[in-house]
Amino acid sequence: MTTYDLTISVVSYNTRDYLRQCLNSIYENTQGISFEIIVVDNASTDGSAEMVAQQFPSVHLIKNNENRFFSGGHNQALAIASGQFFLILNPDTIVPTGTLPRLVRFLKENPKVGAVSCREYDSNGNLVVTAGNLPGPAIQILEWTYLRGRVFKRAWDRFRLVDWNRDSLRRVDVVSGCFIMARTTLLRKIKGFDERIRLYFTEHDLCWNIGKADYEIYFVPDAHYIHAGQRSTSQYPKEYIRKILFEDMIQYYTPRYGRLRSSLVMLTIRFLRKLERTLYYLWPPRWFRFAMSKLVTLVES
Repeated sequence: MTTYDLTISVVSYNTRDYLRQCLNSIYENTQGISFEIIVVDNASTDGSAEMVAQQFPSVHLIKNNENRFFSGGHNQALAIASGQFFLILNPDTIVPTGTLPRLVRFLKENPKVGAVSCREYDSNGNLVVTAGNLPGPAIQILEWTYLRGRVFKRAWDRFRLVDWNRDSLRRVDVVSGCFIMARTTLLRKIKGFDERIRLYFTEHDLCWNIGKADYEIYFVPDAHYIHAGQRSTSQYPKEYIRKILFEDMIQYYTPRYGRLRSSLVMLTIRFLRKLERTLYYLWPPRWFRFAMSKLVTLVES
């Protein structure tokens, strides 16, 4: 049963101060629509859940005893959502005045649009390049190697739509996972997030399934949010995050391109990254500059 215009789902893991700032921005800046907020706390140890319970009693708080990650947490919120639309929102975001009503209105006016997002700015006010095309295996290889900024820069720029200043309404394949507003009934129809994909490629998989359900995805330029970025993942060891990233990549690509092709992509990425790291230390200008800097330090001392 639909009770609100919008359900706002925030999944948090040890982001207490950012989460407080995010919730305050929603309550202070959102007028003209009815909404509920569901916070799913993934077994935080920094007092995030206690802060929400004490300072935001109207928030529906779900306290997990284990980390169900991004996909599992949002699926928990989706299961109990009462909003016509469902906002997937990161806790390290700030939602300005007018953003949520604008996107709710856009979805109400465009019944074939299944999901929307808008402009993203970082904490310094810089526009972040988001929204674009879904990557194929070749683009994925470029993304994880220096080839994207060198040999194949033009292809990489075309894929990322860098010539588009995010200043116009545009249909896209995928939008940033830290801010996606979609139809609640549609998300339930496609069964929400695939929980085998825990942190990375979650938005790719979700947007892929929205497109398969014959709905469109749009980028709306006259709304925005501010995103600090990577406040949860930065708390994990890099090796652990890298392991999840490649496991999520395999889970995303295998149903679309087959296990053999997906495995070849992984092996290619790993080989090129190791090769690049080796060349970084062996390439003559680098070691020469390093040696010269040491020599200068020795002489000056």
